[in-house]
Amino acid sequence: MSLKRLPGLEVASCSVKELLQATAIPIRDTRIYGQLQIPEYQRPYVWGKKQMLRLLKDLKEHAQLVKPNMPDYYLGSLILHQKGDKLNIIDGQQRITSLLILQQFADNPVSDGIAYESPVSILNIQQNISMLRKLIDAAQISVKGFDLEKINVTLVVTTSEDLAYTFFETQNTGGKRLSGADIIKSHHLRSIRPATLMNSSATRWESHDIGLVSHMISMLAKARFWNFLERREFPSYRDAVQIKEKVVEEFTENTLHNETDKSFLTVEITKNLHGEQMRYLSNLAAVRQPLYDGRNFMNYLQGYLKLYQELFSGMENHRIDARFTHFSKIIINGENGTAFLQDLFRLVIVVFVSRFGYQDLFPFSLWCFRYIYAMRVSNERTVREDGVYRFARESKILDRILHAFSADELIEFLENQTYQFNEANCGPNNVKGRYILMLGQYFDQFDKHTIKTTDFDSTLIKAIKWQTKINS
Repeated sequence: MSLKRLPGLEVASCSVKELLQATAIPIRDTRIYGQLQIPEYQRPYVWGKKQMLRLLKDLKEHAQLVKPNMPDYYLGSLILHQKGDKLNIIDGQQRITSLLILQQFADNPVSDGIAYESPVSILNIQQNISMLRKLIDAAQISVKGFDLEKINVTLVVTTSEDLAYTFFETQNTGGKRLSGADIIKSHHLRSIRPATLMNSSATRWESHDIGLVSHMISMLAKARFWNFLERREFPSYRDAVQIKEKVVEEFTENTLHNETDKSFLTVEITKNLHGEQMRYLSNLAAVRQPLYDGRNFMNYLQGYLKLYQELFSGMENHRIDARFTHFSKIIINGENGTAFLQDLFRLVIVVFVSRFGYQDLFPFSLWCFRYIYAMRVSNERTVREDGVYRFARESKILDRILHAFSADELIEFLENQTYQFNEANCGPNNVKGRYILMLGQYFDQFDKHTIKTTDFDSTLIKAIKWQTKINS
């Protein structure tokens, strides 16, 4: 079926000037009209100097090639959602906004009426205007001949918001490619009603660094994929495209498409002669619970983002044992660690707290460290990503946590695990040797004499027992 035959969809070609002037009268030979606007749940305007100057360069080069009957400069396609007399820009915000910035310096600018609410968008627009003004004043660039009437776009306009986002999520245009986090954000924010709740959710999302959000989404996907009942493989960090596809599928296509906001929590009930007491072991939604569109997913993600920042990024939480924070800073974040083991350790800690809360976090973290980081000394050489993924699969560590009834049960299991120490490449100038020496920065029982000894693990066990006893 062609696009033009889909119900509620119209495809047309026009100049950017015609589009901006179609606030009340439809574009010629179409039913498309309305005031362009940026939905609250859209990502902010992020183009900077590099993208602005590249666009201006392309426009200039095209103008120099213009001959009689030559077509106008083609900006690409714009995806719009028509809602009453409004045209929501679903895809094309970066390019349209950049053109509107450029026309500030051109003759006879066209009124656009677009309002920008995002502080990030406003700041980037101001910075680009300032940058262009300086370059123009210094005669380094020129916007002479800039004309929105000579810039052509293809409009894909639909009255269905879901259809608009289907195009949005699969199309690659001249704009900046959407990340998995961008697609997930747009999917869930547009499900939230009323608008005030949607706006507050968007603000909460934007308050976090996008790198942290993307990392947390990947961690949660791993926690859900590495399930021994329905195990799914998670792509290598080298395959960004596959990671994007997997997280988008898990957190948009596989979510339940209704407005239910339901969370599953772990409850402990203690009975005695005087009655019974009930307490939540954790206030976090279960990491593998069914997820619903909109507020349910947003609250789920926000809860884990907050937890991650409290555990590993210095956000204050008096419930977290200071001994854990100190241990994590010295050993887990130490320069002689490994990124793959660090990620697995952090994922395991997040899953543990989601199940049992903070009460036994410190002793669990030490025994968990011994269990996971055994790969550091049982391997002949460095630890690779595939080895860590294999360990997570074979040990079923996440499943053990989520199926345990108590932290004591988990700690006992970890304490009873054994491994074979590998003495290869343990010199002080080797990665493994430097790692062992680093343990001495935290565990007093370790010093330079522990390298190449067969009692490494017994020493570590004694050190862990000592650390869990002092100041307890």
